[in-house]
Formats: sequence, structure tokens, C-alpha cells
Amino acid sequence: MHRRPIRTVLAALTATAVFAVLATAALAGQSIPSNNPTDFNALKKDGTAAVYAKAITPAMLAKPQTIAFGNPEVSGGGSITIGKRTNRGGMNGYQTITVKTLDTGLQLSGAASALSGGNLGTAKIASTKLGTTTYTVNLVYPGSEGTLPSLSLRFSTFQLLQ
Repeated sequence: MHRRPIRTVLAALTATAVFAVLATAALAGQSIPSNNPTDFNALKKDGTAAVYAKAITPAMLAKPQTIAFGNPEVSGGGSITIGKRTNRGGMNGYQTITVKTLDTGLQLSGAASALSGGNLGTAKIASTKLGTTTYTVNLVYPGSEGTLPSLSLRFSTFQLLQ
């Protein structure tokens, strides 16, 4: 009498379970109400969503400051805060840039950042963190000398419908 290997039986059971879960999820997706706005471009036409692209130059990174964006009276707005560059031991410098929306129901739906220009190795993006109302970029300056790069920020916002 020949027994099937247990791995074959477990693989078949796993495949069946995965198929059942995917089929249930696909059918459940059809019950979502169609009147909810799900298209970002449609929200942009209504004025409840926006995409921003901001370039932070090396001169702007050199001193702490706050830059406003958006229109608080129409669709909301917020600020970009450039923190003071600090040294914490060794030759490394650190800096935090924060994008924050105003407390008007405006939320961040996506964000990205990149360094461009400058000399290689003069600055690095150490980490980024996206929350519903804040986007934080942590920069590290590893002690290399040379021309600093510019920081490009791109983020999208949407207004919660009241």
C-alpha cells in the first residue's frame, strides 16, 4: 500500500485554502458602495485633493525655517518645517524635515523624497515616515565635504468629506 507524502497533501490543502480566501475577497469587493470617491483624479477636480512638489535647496537646509503650502481657506494647507542641523558625536550631522497638514481634516495620502545634485556622499536620507497628517524625512550628513544636494519633496493630500 502506497501512502502519499504528507507534503503533497499539505500543499494541496494550502492551495485550496488560499483559493477560497481569494475568491471570498474578490466577491466581497463587489459589495463596496459605488458612491464613495475612490479616484484621486476625480478628487483633484473637486478641489478636495492636491499634489505638491517642493524643492528644498541647500541654502534653505542651512537654516531652520517653516514654509507654508496650500490654501487653508479653500482645500486646506500646511507647513514644511526644516529643523536645525545638529551634530551628535563624531562628524555626522543630522536634520529633520517635517511636512504637516493643518487641523482641518486634510490628510496626506502619499509622499516621496529624493536628493539630487551636490557631491556624492555629502548627505543621505536616513529614514522617512508617513502618517495621516505628517511626513518626516531624516537626513544624515556623514562628514563628507563638498556641495550639498537639494531635497525634493512630493506629497499628495486629500480633504476628508464632512
